[in-house]
Amino acid sequence: DVKYINIILNKVSTNKTQIQFEFHGDMKGWMPIWLMNIIQKKWPLRFIQGLRKQAKSNKAIANSNKWQQVASEDDIIVFTKKSEGSLLPFKAEGLVDANVENILSILKDHKQKHLWSPKLKTVKVHSQINKEEFVFSEYYKTPWPASDREFLLKGSIKQVRSGKYHLSASSIMDENLIDKTHVLANVKSISIYLSLIHI
Repeated sequence: DVKYINIILNKVSTNKTQIQFEFHGDMKGWMPIWLMNIIQKKWPLRFIQGLRKQAKSNKAIANSNKWQQVASEDDIIVFTKKSEGSLLPFKAEGLVDANVENILSILKDHKQKHLWSPKLKTVKVHSQINKEEFVFSEYYKTPWPASDREFLLKGSIKQVRSGKYHLSASSIMDENLIDKTHVLANVKSISIYLSLIHI
C-alpha cells in the first residue's frame, strides 16, 4: 500500500531544477519492516537519479538533432545534422553583396541559372500553366560513371504577401517530357522564401 507520494519541482535557474521526492508505503507480504526500510530508502534516490539520466539523454538527443557546423570557407558556414538514413542533410549560411530584389531576379531568370547553379547544364521550360506556375526540366551533370540527371518539375513563383515571395517546385511525371538520355530524379520539395522587407 502507498500512503502518499509527494513530488515538488522548483526552478533554480535556466538549466537547473530542484526536485523533492517523498514516499511512504508498505510493501506488505512476508518481508520484515526493517528490510522494507532498507529497500525503500533507495527509492527516492533512484527516482531522482533516473530523472537525471533521462534528462541528460533527452538533452543529448536534442543536441544531436540540431545543426552542427562542419566546414567554413569564403565566409560561408556549412552545417549538418543527424537523419534517419545514412545520407546526411546539409545547409550553408552566408552573405551575398546584393539586395534581395536582385537575388529574386536571378532566381527567376532560368536562362542564366547554369552560370551559378552547381553542375547545372541547362533549363528547359516545357509550358506555362498560368502567370505563376510553370512546368520545366533542369539537366545536371553527374560524375562518371553515373548518368546525368533530369529534374522534371512543376514550379511556382508566388507573392504570398506584400514584400514576401515563395518559390517552390516538386517532381511530376510526364512520359512525353522525359529526356531518355538522362536519369529522372525525384524531387519531393524545393522551397525558397524571400522577404524584401528589412528585418
